[in-house]
Amino acid sequence: SEANARIVAIFAQPGVPKLEPLKALLLPLFPQNEDGPGDWLQVDSPSKVADVVLEWLVEGSSIYLPPHCLWRDTLLSLLRRTGRWLEVDATGSVRLAAVSG
Repeated sequence: SEANARIVAIFAQPGVPKLEPLKALLLPLFPQNEDGPGDWLQVDSPSKVADVVLEWLVEGSSIYLPPHCLWRDTLLSLLRRTGRWLEVDATGSVRLAAVSG
């Protein structure tokens, strides 16, 4: 898909902080919960999470990706690569991970 090709292109760029800009865009979507990891958000398009990922994918490029180009599997695969700050469950939902320590 076009979205998958764009993700591959982003990760192929040397020396670019690939996921920090995405994290900065995603964090405001999650309600802050001091007692635990927080509520789950759906990622299936249309969703705020999918919209933010699309925004990140086209940032700094001249391409246009319509929402239907971001397949669920592509979106979930990308979100699983973001690091331990985000949990992705089998149903296709995400939430902030519990802070350990």
